[in-house]
Amino acid sequence: MIVVGLTGRIGSGKSTVANLFAALHVPIVDADVIAEQITNQATIKQAIKAYFGNNIIDRQGQLRRQQLRTIIFANPHQKLWLEQLLQPLILQAIPPILNSLTAAYCVVVIPLLVETGPHSFLNRILVINTPLSDCLQRAAIRDNSSIKAIQQIIRTQATTKQRLAQATEVIDNNGSKAELATKIQHLHNYYVKISQQAG
Repeated sequence: MIVVGLTGRIGSGKSTVANLFAALHVPIVDADVIAEQITNQATIKQAIKAYFGNNIIDRQGQLRRQQLRTIIFANPHQKLWLEQLLQPLILQAIPPILNSLTAAYCVVVIPLLVETGPHSFLNRILVINTPLSDCLQRAAIRDNSSIKAIQQIIRTQATTKQRLAQATEVIDNNGSKAELATKIQHLHNYYVKISQQAG
């Protein structure tokens, strides 16, 4: 099975692309979903609470994720602490999931793929290349954030040049969803073909 890492800056359309692959019955492994599961573990939640303070947990005992996100993107040291806590656990959790899959290929969505790589379990890297203005608008609307807050997040991420340098495939997300779906179909056919050749 070929393992394709999917990445792109915030607001680039990673979820949309992943959903288009899923519609083609491609297994999707999402690092953000794994991260949410990990942060729901009592020991991890306690460590986050000890570091960030009691207010980071609400009355129902749930992590205030939006508040945490605001904090870490305003403070590089706190962001680094959280990444050092979570990223090794996320990356350890992915290979067993991959081993349980049977498909020609699968897609692993890793927003911080370039920042945390290289990853030995990946065979290909697909980068979503989206105009910065589109990323800012989409992320601000989706997250109910200001453009300034999204710009702050982007400054902490890898640059487009750094992502493209690691890409085996690039998809330009600069048109309609129908155009994007056509591009995904072509990539799907390509990944199936090279998987058959590898097999």
